[in-house]
Order: sequence, then structure tokens, then C-alpha cells
Amino acid sequence: MTRRLLAAALTIAVALPAATSPASAQASAWARASVEPTAESLYDQGRTAYRLGKFKEAVEAWEKSYDLSNGNPLLLYNISLAYRGLFGVTNDLKDLRQAEAVMKSFITVAEADPALEGEIADARARREELIAEIQAEEAKRKTTGSDAAEKAFLEAEARRVRDEKRAKKLHLAGAITMGVGGAVFLTGAALGTLFVVRSSEFRDQVTRDRKAVENALPDATMEQRDDCVDDESVASAALDVLNMNAGVEELPAACRPALQELGDLGQTRINGKKANSLAIVGFAVVGGIGLAAIIAGAVVFTQGNRAARDAKAAKVQFSPMIGGRSGTGFMLHGRF
Repeated sequence: MTRRLLAAALTIAVALPAATSPASAQASAWARASVEPTAESLYDQGRTAYRLGKFKEAVEAWEKSYDLSNGNPLLLYNISLAYRGLFGVTNDLKDLRQAEAVMKSFITVAEADPALEGEIADARARREELIAEIQAEEAKRKTTGSDAAEKAFLEAEARRVRDEKRAKKLHLAGAITMGVGGAVFLTGAALGTLFVVRSSEFRDQVTRDRKAVENALPDATMEQRDDCVDDESVASAALDVLNMNAGVEELPAACRPALQELGDLGQTRINGKKANSLAIVGFAVVGGIGLAAIIAGAVVFTQGNRAARDAKAAKVQFSPMIGGRSGTGFMLHGRF
């Protein structure tokens, strides 16, 4: 019934100017009509689009037809239906609200026009349906938005707790590793320093032992004494003789009177080499391990700092909220 009334009203709206205008004006109007769309043609376009489910095109065509028909009220009813159909496509609540608003406008106009009295009851029923649908959609979206926001908050809270625990573990592990590494490094440095000092003492002892060997060979020539002192194999042979690992014949005859002194010199040289090796082990090996542990602990501690920052950032979170009169918004969650 509504579409029939609409078509009839449009025919009158288009025909009346033609009946009261001069012939030249009528000819000019028909000439323009061949180029420009008319209220009636736009109505037909909107009706075709509506039937094809192209509600946006229907809205546009009927709104233009409404303007060209000098505000034919019956078009408001159809525009409202088109906005309702458009909501089914876009799911945009503003289209549904627009449908209700346009229907309300139609009711207002119909109440003041006796010719439209028969349409008021249907229009009011339609508007009540739209209001109920809007309220249902708002409630659904508010609940959905709240649930989504709460879920997002709980997930963020779980991540925050997880990051805090991880940060504490990493801080503890990093601190312990750096502490152990520092202790090992200091131990290596102390051992290295100790054996460097011992090595220096053995060098001084070597000098004294050399002098003792020379003093024990008063009858030897200077060349013979130098051979006995400088040739490390001679001191090593003397040490073997003293340890009963070799016979005295292993020593050069000129060096035999200084057997004990050469044995002491050989032992001092051995001790000095050991001290040098242990100094290297203390500084390079033990100290190096300690330094590597310090660096590894620092890296782990830094990871703990990053996890702590992530946990701190998760204390305040903005979650999207859908629903309410405005349709969209943000909800603030936080721990302070």
C-alpha cells in the first residue's frame, strides 16, 4: 500500500506544475527532464535498487527524489526501510538509528496530514520495532565489548604476572652469575698475582744459585763455570744425580764439585717455570672464566630488566569497547 501511495503522490507532484504552467515552460520542463533525473525516475531507481538488495543506492535515490518532490512525506517511509536494510549489510548501528529517526520524521508529518492518517499506525509499529532492535543491538554490543575487554585485560594481566616472575628469575640468575663470575675473576687475578710474585722470587733465587755454583768451582776456568751455570741440562743432570736417578758420570767433570749447588739451581729453575705457568693459568684461564661469567650474568640481568619493563607496561592497558550510545570507545584497565 505504501508503494502505491508513493507512486500516486509522485505523479501528482510532477503533474501539477505542468497543469498550471504556460506551454513554453512545459516544453522547457520536458526538455530538462530528458537530461536530468526526475523525482519519479529517482523513485523508480530506488525501488529497483531496494528490490535487488542495493540499499545504499536505494537510500541515495529516494533521498534525491524526496528533495525533487518538494519533500513528499511518503518517501520518508521508504527511506527508513532502506536504512534498515542497509544496516543488515553494514551492521553499522548508525544506519539503524537513522532508520528510526527518519520513521519518526514520517510519523510527525503524517500526524499533521489527514491524508496520511491511515499510515500512522503502521509507521508507529515500525518505529517501535526499530527502537527495540536498536536497544537489543546496543545491549549485545555492550556485553560483547565488555567481555572482549575483560578477556584482553585478563590476558594482559596473565602476561604481566608471567613477565614479573620471569624478570625476578632473570635478575636473580644474572646477579648470582655475575657474583660467581666476579669471585672467580678475583680468584684468578689473585692467583696470577701470587704466582707472578713467586716467579719474581724464583728469578732472584736463580741469580743466587748461579753465584753459589760459581763459588763452588774455584779451580774451574771462567768458560767451564759459564758452561756449568748457563747450560740448563747440566743443572737438570745434577738434580737427577741428587735424586739418585742418574750417576755422577752424567755431569761434566769440571761441574761435579758443584753438584749440590747445580741441583739447587735446577730445582729453582723448575719452580720458576711452574710459577710462570700458574700465573698464566690464574690470569688467562681462571680470570677469563670469571670475566665470561660476569658478562653472561650481565646479559641475563639485562633480559630481566626488559621483562620488568614489559610487566610495568602491562599494568595500564586500553581495551576497545563496543556499545553504548556512542557505539565505540575505550576502556581503561590498570594496576597502580
